[in-house]
Order: sequence, then C-alpha cells, then structure tokens
Amino acid sequence: MPRERDQHSRRVYMLPSGTVSRIVAFQKHAGFPSEVDAVRHLLAFALDIAEGPDEFCARLEAMPPQTAVEEAVKSPLTVRIEFRSDDTLVVLTGGRELSINFRKGA
Repeated sequence: MPRERDQHSRRVYMLPSGTVSRIVAFQKHAGFPSEVDAVRHLLAFALDIAEGPDEFCARLEAMPPQTAVEEAVKSPLTVRIEFRSDDTLVVLTGGRELSINFRKGA
C-alpha cells in the first residue's frame, strides 16, 4: 500500500551497533517483514508508554470515534473500557475518564 508523502517524513538516525542488533533480533522474533517496520512498532510503543493522560485524551478527542476507541484499547494508560449504548467510556490510570461519543454531530 503506497504511503502519502504528506503524512510521513524521512529521517536518518545514527544508532549504536548494539541497539541495531537488538532491533534486528526483535524484528526476527516478532516476525516483522522489515527492520523499518520493527523500528516503527518500537517507537510507537515507547511513545505510548511515555504519553501522559492529558496528552492521550487530547489525542483521542481529535480522532474519529472508532479510531479513538481502537487507540484506547492499545494504550497502556487504559485501565477499563465500557461500551455503552451511545458512547464508550475510557477509564485511565489515575481515574481520569473520557467519554467517546458516537452520536456527536448527529
């Protein structure tokens, strides 16, 4: 599937050879088709872990409801998800709650 250039930036990073070896080992173990895919996965995972509840909620609120729920399911900040008739309640660590409303704008 071709990528749109507007949504991606090309970067080159110098990494210690030991880090590259670990990435390659992770790629093979996890079954990623390329080293680049493995790095993308690891970066996304690390950024999810480093993200705070306020940033996470702001990011979810900017997404379409279905995408927001999919992101909430994957987040290490999510403690519980309740699927209700008109919305989905996402409960985060620390007790923060976010309602994702599927009828918004309807």
